[in-house]
Amino acid sequence: MYKILDADCPAQCRECVLAGAELCRAVAERSRTTIRSLQTRKIGRDRMIAEEGTPPTFFGVVRSGYLRKEKLRDDGRRTLLGLLRPGDLIIGTQDVPLEYSLETATDVELCTFDITGLTRLAPKSRIIRLMLMQDAAQQRESMLDLIWRRGALTSRERIIDFIVTSSEFMPTEPQPDGGVIVTINLSRRDWADLSSSSVESISRTMTWLAKRKLVTSLGADRYHIHDMDSLRHFAGLDPVLPHSSGLRPRLSLLSAMNTALPHAVPAARPDVDARPLSDAPLGAVVAPDVV
Repeated sequence: MYKILDADCPAQCRECVLAGAELCRAVAERSRTTIRSLQTRKIGRDRMIAEEGTPPTFFGVVRSGYLRKEKLRDDGRRTLLGLLRPGDLIIGTQDVPLEYSLETATDVELCTFDITGLTRLAPKSRIIRLMLMQDAAQQRESMLDLIWRRGALTSRERIIDFIVTSSEFMPTEPQPDGGVIVTINLSRRDWADLSSSSVESISRTMTWLAKRKLVTSLGADRYHIHDMDSLRHFAGLDPVLPHSSGLRPRLSLLSAMNTALPHAVPAARPDVDARPLSDAPLGAVVAPDVV
């Protein structure tokens, strides 16, 4: 692993293995002043750290915990645009207002830097510009994926999909029966908003899964997934290929650049109509859940 040898660089930067640390290392190689502005901040749950409509005052990396990207609608209700998780960048453009707010969904720890240093370095450093482009492309890919899921999946599928997705980046414990216990470190309200559903729908879905012995709730936000492949099927997701970890890889720099190419072809989505996932009779009109 590449390490920064500059003695002025904090030890946590030299040894950090988080994905976002690559940008920190690039900054450290080019500006001792900026890297010295590093601050480690611990912030409690449900605190706003960046408000929609205001320019960001820092950039940084999520070390632990989760942040929600939130936007208020005209009717006063909120829409969650996704989560930032450990390794993700918190970034923006100086003097350009944010299009969403950032709030802590759990207790978090952040590494933050003065944003003026990054603004000054970016025009002079090709690698920093490429990393910023990669982050923008990753956010775009995540947003397109979220839009597809909200439009193509049913409420039950979206809730189950969130359980499956959570097992990719939240704490897990492999079990002797081949299953896995996942700890979903989020409130039910956040889970519901991220699934474009409701807290009541989550309760009904968990009861539905428990009756089919697919997921058992263990309390304290811990869930025992007994059969991941079956759960993926009920979530409307593609099966995991042999010799695959099942994790969705982060967008590589090459992939990030290719997203802008005109010949890029989007991946095929599963055929929603081919899956008999609803308990309602064929042709019935199912009313959407109220958030």
